[in-house]
Amino acid sequence: MDKKLRVLGSYPWIRFQNAIAPFDEDTFPNEIPREFNKLRIYVIKESLAAILGEWDTGNIKTPFYEIQSDQNTLMNALSKIKSTDFTAWGSFFFGITGTRGALEKIQSLDGESSVHDAPAVGPETNELFYADTGVTGGLWAIKIDSRKARKVKIDPPLANINGAKYHSSHIYVTTNGTHTRAIFPIDPLTGSATPVVNNLRGRQFNSPNDLVFNGMSNTWFTAPCYGWYQEFPSVQSPELPNTIYFLDMNSKALVAVSNDIVTAPNGLAFSTDGSTLYLADSNSTAGRSLAHFSAKREMFGHSMSADLS
Repeated sequence: MDKKLRVLGSYPWIRFQNAIAPFDEDTFPNEIPREFNKLRIYVIKESLAAILGEWDTGNIKTPFYEIQSDQNTLMNALSKIKSTDFTAWGSFFFGITGTRGALEKIQSLDGESSVHDAPAVGPETNELFYADTGVTGGLWAIKIDSRKARKVKIDPPLANINGAKYHSSHIYVTTNGTHTRAIFPIDPLTGSATPVVNNLRGRQFNSPNDLVFNGMSNTWFTAPCYGWYQEFPSVQSPELPNTIYFLDMNSKALVAVSNDIVTAPNGLAFSTDGSTLYLADSNSTAGRSLAHFSAKREMFGHSMSADLS
């Protein structure tokens, strides 16, 4: 087994006696041991299985560290968790990072909407590209050596960029807002962009969200209704199902490949050998207003035939 990916056994610092009130803040988070001090991370003891006292989660968009409790020690512990860079729910996380792992914050921007999605490295400019999907959004790039950030000037301008992948000397992005949503390859040197696909037989896409390329340079992408859910300007009512699409990049033939088992397809990733396509279904954030409290949030793995992988 690859040592870098092995699942490590239980660590002694994870174990603790069952807490009874009053309890200290270490009941919930625990800083990592010294050999992992390059990582700014908290381990959640016992996966936060039992939250003591009276507490409330707030609305569905509230992260777990925003829980409101009548226990001051819990609130202090959650504040520490909120301020860290990584939160681990089990010791297996250290089997991925190893003791030599290091975490470096390369940029910090004001405003929660400044960094959203789509990290993609463009070797032509030696930059890390990422998306800001606010009301207008855009594409940003950080120089890997100098850490200097810039907003990418795209021609024509694109709004509501979400997913991105580097492929064939271009940054391919999805746009989930404005009147026409599409997939665009962007030249990282010039900023020029031309849509590859923006409709299915004359029907406008919902909101293209994420994309991946297979070994034959064809692309798979998701298109849930997030733009309509969030009432982005110029996004009309859905004309197509929430689905996964397969696009043959040579013929431009486009096929919807998923059914209604996957309700809000979101992120995509191939296994390293291309034999499995993984999909995140984020149906908890659906509808107007953006909430679906009883929905399932699931991960799917789809086996790929040789001619599609």
